[in-house]
Amino acid sequence: MKANPKGRVLRGALAAVLACGLMMPTGALAADGQGTETPPPATLTLPDGSEAAPAIGEEDPTTFDTAPSDAKPATGNASDQPESDVEESESSAGDSPADPHGVTSDNGAETADPESPAALLARKVLSTAEKATTQASIAFATTRASTTNPFIVEGGTAGLAPGEGDYYYDSDKGTLHIQTSTPLTLSTAFQVSENIEIDAGVRADLTLDNVDIATPADGTTSPINMVTNVMDTEDKTRAIHADQILHKTMLHITLADGSSNKLACLNRASGGAGSPGIRCGWGSVLVIDDTIRNLDSNNNVITPENGVIGKPVTLANGTYLEAGTPLSALDSKNPGTLTVDAGGNSAAIGSGPEENAGKLIFQGGNVYANGCNQGLSDNYSPDTGAAIGGGEGGSGTITIFNGGRIIATASYHGAAIGSGWGFWKRGDQTTAKPDAIAIPTFSSVPKVGEYDGYTFWNSSVGQFDTVAGDIYINGGYIEAKGAEHGNGFGSACLYTTSSNRNHIIRVTGGTLLPSSTSINKDMGGNNGYVVITGGSVSLTKKADGKPDESKFQGIGDTAFNTEGIATWSNVVDKGGSLPENDKVFMITIDLGSEIEKRNTEAGITNDDKLDDRIHSWRLTVGGKEYNYGAPDRFDNGLLYLWLPKNATEKEISVDLTYTDKNGDIQKIEPLFRDPHTDQNGTTLKRYISFELPDSFKNLWKYYDGTPLPGLSIDPDNKLPTEDGKELSKPDRISYKYQLYSDDRQTALGTESASATEMPSNVGTMKLTVDSTEHAVEGSVFATSYWGHRATGWCEIKPIASKVSLINAEWVADKEPGDKHHNSDLELSLHARIDRGDTQPDGAPTKATCKAPEGFIQLYMDGKKVGDPIEIVFPASPIARALAISSDGGDAEPTPNATRVDNGQGGSYTDFIYTFKPSDADFLVPDATTDGKHIVSVQYLPSNAEEVADLKSEAPANYFKSVNPAEDPEAAPKAEVAIDPIDPEPSVTIPVDPGADPDKSKPSIDTDYDHPTADKPGADPSKPGDKTYRGEMTLIYEKPDPDATENPGAVDLKIETPSSGPITVTTADGTVLEAKIITDENGTPVRDENGRITVRVNPTSVGKTELTIKQEPNGAYTGTTFIYGVTVKADPQIAPKPSLAKKAENLTHPNGPTQPGDRIRYTVTAGNDATGSVWTQVMIEDPLPACLQIDEDTLRLTNERDGLKDAPLAKATSVASSDVGEFSLAARGGKQVLSVPAGAVYGGATARLTFECTVKGDIDFATATTADLELANIASASGKRLNPTDPDGPDVDLDPDPSPEPGHGPEPTTPPVTPPGGDKVIPLDPDGSALAFSKAVENLTRPGEKVTKIGDKLRYTVALENKGVANSVLWDAVVSDPLPIGIEPVPGSILLQMDDGKPTSVDDAAYTKEQRTIAVSCGHLWGGQKATLTFECTVGAEAIGADNGNVALYFAKKPSEDPKHDPTDPGDEPGAPTTPPSDEEPKGSTPPAEPPTILPNDPAEGDVKIAKAAENLTSDDGKTRVGDEIRYTITLKNDGAATAWMDAVIRDDVPQGLEPMSGSIKMTLADGSSIDVSDDTYDDQTRRLLVSAGRLYGGKEIVLAFTALVTEDAVGADAGNVAVALGKLPSKWDPESTHPEPGQPFDPPSGWEAWGRDSERVVSETAYPPGANEKGGVLARTESGANDKKVDDSNTIAKKRLAQTGDETARCLAAGAALALLSACALLLARRRLRRSR
Repeated sequence: MKANPKGRVLRGALAAVLACGLMMPTGALAADGQGTETPPPATLTLPDGSEAAPAIGEEDPTTFDTAPSDAKPATGNASDQPESDVEESESSAGDSPADPHGVTSDNGAETADPESPAALLARKVLSTAEKATTQASIAFATTRASTTNPFIVEGGTAGLAPGEGDYYYDSDKGTLHIQTSTPLTLSTAFQVSENIEIDAGVRADLTLDNVDIATPADGTTSPINMVTNVMDTEDKTRAIHADQILHKTMLHITLADGSSNKLACLNRASGGAGSPGIRCGWGSVLVIDDTIRNLDSNNNVITPENGVIGKPVTLANGTYLEAGTPLSALDSKNPGTLTVDAGGNSAAIGSGPEENAGKLIFQGGNVYANGCNQGLSDNYSPDTGAAIGGGEGGSGTITIFNGGRIIATASYHGAAIGSGWGFWKRGDQTTAKPDAIAIPTFSSVPKVGEYDGYTFWNSSVGQFDTVAGDIYINGGYIEAKGAEHGNGFGSACLYTTSSNRNHIIRVTGGTLLPSSTSINKDMGGNNGYVVITGGSVSLTKKADGKPDESKFQGIGDTAFNTEGIATWSNVVDKGGSLPENDKVFMITIDLGSEIEKRNTEAGITNDDKLDDRIHSWRLTVGGKEYNYGAPDRFDNGLLYLWLPKNATEKEISVDLTYTDKNGDIQKIEPLFRDPHTDQNGTTLKRYISFELPDSFKNLWKYYDGTPLPGLSIDPDNKLPTEDGKELSKPDRISYKYQLYSDDRQTALGTESASATEMPSNVGTMKLTVDSTEHAVEGSVFATSYWGHRATGWCEIKPIASKVSLINAEWVADKEPGDKHHNSDLELSLHARIDRGDTQPDGAPTKATCKAPEGFIQLYMDGKKVGDPIEIVFPASPIARALAISSDGGDAEPTPNATRVDNGQGGSYTDFIYTFKPSDADFLVPDATTDGKHIVSVQYLPSNAEEVADLKSEAPANYFKSVNPAEDPEAAPKAEVAIDPIDPEPSVTIPVDPGADPDKSKPSIDTDYDHPTADKPGADPSKPGDKTYRGEMTLIYEKPDPDATENPGAVDLKIETPSSGPITVTTADGTVLEAKIITDENGTPVRDENGRITVRVNPTSVGKTELTIKQEPNGAYTGTTFIYGVTVKADPQIAPKPSLAKKAENLTHPNGPTQPGDRIRYTVTAGNDATGSVWTQVMIEDPLPACLQIDEDTLRLTNERDGLKDAPLAKATSVASSDVGEFSLAARGGKQVLSVPAGAVYGGATARLTFECTVKGDIDFATATTADLELANIASASGKRLNPTDPDGPDVDLDPDPSPEPGHGPEPTTPPVTPPGGDKVIPLDPDGSALAFSKAVENLTRPGEKVTKIGDKLRYTVALENKGVANSVLWDAVVSDPLPIGIEPVPGSILLQMDDGKPTSVDDAAYTKEQRTIAVSCGHLWGGQKATLTFECTVGAEAIGADNGNVALYFAKKPSEDPKHDPTDPGDEPGAPTTPPSDEEPKGSTPPAEPPTILPNDPAEGDVKIAKAAENLTSDDGKTRVGDEIRYTITLKNDGAATAWMDAVIRDDVPQGLEPMSGSIKMTLADGSSIDVSDDTYDDQTRRLLVSAGRLYGGKEIVLAFTALVTEDAVGADAGNVAVALGKLPSKWDPESTHPEPGQPFDPPSGWEAWGRDSERVVSETAYPPGANEKGGVLARTESGANDKKVDDSNTIAKKRLAQTGDETARCLAAGAALALLSACALLLARRRLRRSR
């Protein structure tokens, strides 16, 4: 209802007349000029979809306390609809529009034109009425004493008694009862103490038009009391939960335009008699709105989406609003005001003491809710209720804010909005209202789902445990002011158990300004979530201006933006918590200066708060629109947004309009937050924006891995701007780019971060070029602008890709993929993905291209298999840390590729995909006869249509590679060999929980232990396809005539890892019908447990055969199940006992069982006949001899008989009635455990558990089989009730001659053993108990340091088990692979066990082909030792070979061979054997190597040296100054079985040739190449001396270096020889110093001594090309002039000189070096002469 001030005057006059006893039709009031809305229909639909019933007493089963349905935020911005401000109006009668800042609205809610004829007529009427007002007021006051109803009521019919009329005034109690849903308008002429009560179950519709109620300080009533319809339940008992109430009490309050309404409870004393200003307890619904009702034409409440109108809607008043319309269209321009003051221990709006609040919905108006706050902090304080929400001991339940201006001020202890105080230790000082739903009691916090009634009395701590409830802010302006101890928004006093456990606070739009004192929180509650996806939500700020995160309370210590979260059940659906990477954080955007600037321009002076209302709203993050709900208004020019970390690190742009105080729409041009500030940066500025001119637009290329060239901006190539400036400084330029569709219409991602270089990946990109050249700090330009921004387009086009180097490898043993392995082993596929050879234009692709990213599609045998596999590269440590911190865990996908540098600035992708064929058999769908398959791959870029739905952000720089299916010859491929394994399937009939418990059950029994191979004579280790047989029993029941299948139809569940095709056939179609449940494509559907379902329908009674066959594929063999099926009627059997037993090895869960192990047994006695009882049950279990029971572990659980994990007491003997006891008695050589289990009811079980220890002192040498057996059989016996005399004694069960295992009248279990074998096996020796060693000695030359050909060696290998006596190695084998040239001496192999006599071993223990000695050592028990010795002779082949070798041993520990019979003696120690080919050795010794094996001396001429020179600079056969000459010196030994030891190569380099630094290389005798240090060349002596190591016969060593030709070579003899020196083996001292090959050589005894003791060879003289002994080296030019000095800076001499910097020292050394060189030359000449003689 709308009303203007003059209308209220008229109504006041009318009230005076009525008070004098005059009557006037209420319809006459229509002439007062009100723009009234059509009253709402009798039924009102709430935001959660529930409805308010038409009238009291009608059937209405609808519940109203369900949570609002969650709607995902809608896209789209607010339209340009006009709006109004919601400031409280203080206009008096006679003023034209009440709100001086309002604007004319076109939404159908505007006020009448003051100059219209109707208005002029109204003025005349009102003028007359005003003259009578004074007299009427006097008359009213005179008659008030005799007129008991102080309320002025418009509309409806007054009743004289309860139940009569729409309302009834009870003069005795001073209460106006509202009895129907008829719209009524209420007002008071002055403050009254009487109250208004909404009767139970009524859906009231009241308009408050200047109502002023203050209930007295000694009263107990609320100004407006909504009576909870607590007795309106299905069984008419008092409700204990709001959902039980069939017809909830509801009140829709409309605040008349311009009205001022006050509701206060003045009882604020301790004692609990106070009441809320408006009481709405749990089970009732309250809606507060202004005169523009937030209802559509169907009377549905309009819930905003994203802070705006979410969908096109027609209002109840006929106004049509588009989606995106601002919420101001739902607000009155002159909204009424409602001030509500709480009484003691109560909320202002909500519940009284010890009561949860009802559902509270705020749609419009100015609402001021004030909690009771008298500054009383003690335990008896009445300052305990929330302003909006729960009273003392009460919680908020569902609170919704869709509009309006709400100012909530908390009490001392309660929250401003949320829960009341829960600290209640005052006995019965407070009392709930008589109609309140009672608060239940718990001794601890109930679990989710156990109780959802909000508050409960926590008896263990003596407090009410309250919660804020589910609070939804969709629009409006809300201030929540916390007081001394309560939060602003959320929980109550922090010193109590108040929380928001299992509830949600969600903000999607509007403005929320919570505040609190220093010790409390602004918003939230412990153990609850806050979700923010829109709106402006502030937190108290610290001194540095940053939000004080300590003022936030809740899970995660901040808010989240997870979509789809409306209630806690949504959290449960997500696993019980919200993702860490959904956390959001507050950023503040300050537009205050901009608004002040606009106000100054518009002449606005009354906007001190800068709280102008947002009209349209758009937020972008990183250049892309961000889905964030619109705030309602500014707070002092500020907006508080909540965004995730990844958004706060990007550029944030705000594009909005707002309504200023003149009512004008102000448009803010796009403003940008500085992207270089932290998340709290608030400065926003503009850019001077323009498009790039044509001269800068040709920005494209084919992909080459490098960035596009940047703009050529410099002082000579300036970029003109729109404002007449020019950009010329490239260092002030940055680039951002955003990927777009090829048509440049659709953005495909967010904008990149600012960078100093252009993009390098493929795509059509919108380019943004920012320049700060003119934004100089302190300049006028910089105060308003960040700089200039030019936009344009750039494009990089894709190129071809190619796949190469396909291969496969088995992971376990690194064997090639084409070697046969079982399918349950991991197989790695490797491929190299690289750039193609040419671009689309035919030009070669660039080597700088980077590793392709995207996906790999596998092809097997020419078919595409599986989904595309994303290429995942390892993340950097920083990226990985960011990924972990953003989502709370290691969410980073497993890398499967690496980027490999190609050495040319680019890279390629090395892709490895590892999988088990058995885990992904869809990758090998076809079985082949030989198990071999052809695998190939195709590269797919991220934009390929095959991966479009995967939405990868990887750059699509390349086209697809060759499709192997379309062009198999061109696609690289590899062969893999996969041996299928047995899928080990099972077939079961699951229990039907909906089956009639009195009917028999179907059954299935499969013989899994005795399958038959489909191919007779197959290898037992690889039997191939198998067939299992079994029996099945189904129950036939009479079907209904129109039934499509028999009621006895069942589902067979096939559990198989194989995806091979399955077929089902029946031998006789008249007994059974069977079909596989498939999808629309014919593929079998797997249930939630991965099982395939076969629906079996019995069509008649009888026997038949059912065959289920699964075909083989590349990973699994095939399986066939053949069942003999019996279909029979449902028998009546009672009871049907069962018994099951399970054994678990707690020490070794997977077995085997060894001494000291702990075994847990579980024996379960059951009764499979529902409705029967198996009485006097006794369980007996004979224990194996090897076990010792732990009597303290016996526990019995029979929950149907009142026992749960009950400990048992030991007795000498027990009867069936001695439940709770047990006995142990010797029987048949075993201890028999007897346990009475009580009565086992149909469908229930009695479970006995106990633990035993395997005896640790078992002597396996003397133990018998019975001593080691683990298997035992449990049994049970009992009785049944007498079927003919139920009150008589129990009787025996009917006998069953052939019971199924575990069933029957006295059921027994099959023999049960722990996993891993049916006997106790010996212990494994631990690692430290095993000693394995090897030694070698030279028998021919004892103690000498060398070994010679023909010497005899003795090898000793010892294997010892130092473990305990009952530990063992089964079938130990010692193996010794001999080195080349080391041959065993026949008859020399001996084996000694322990300290006994050595036993001769047959020479067959040596296998010549494998060069291996292998000898059995039998079983090696603890304390035993095996020592193997043998002799060998050294042959010539050992020369130069690796003479060291290791010994190996093979054996099985008991745990590896649990089926090994300990009484089996095994192989005879000393027997020749071969190492197991299918086993890895258990251990090896360190290498044992004899003293150095010396070769023979080489004969004269065996050792040769040669030297050659090559011109690397020129190939014309000439040598010039500046050329580089490569010298190669080759030292070779042709003498078989000979060697030179410690060889040295020397080269005296001629003048004019300077060796180059880093050029000296040596190729060793084994073919390897090493770099030789520059230190091997002495530039003083010009001598190059390099150690060459040992030169064996048939080998050669090559030394090479490069020398620079200098001017000194012109006219000089540039030839020289190479010399090699070496020691003969016969003269070699093994203990002397032996320089390493490639090292500098300096004889320790001097050259003279070295030369006397060494052999020497000299090469022929080597000359550079074109030179000879007379010269021949040419100048740099043909004229002979050396016109430019040779650059010799890289020669060894110059580099060394540069390092020392001592030119003087060089000069002093030159003379000495010359003398030394002369001496060496003289010595060389003498030796040549001596050699020639």
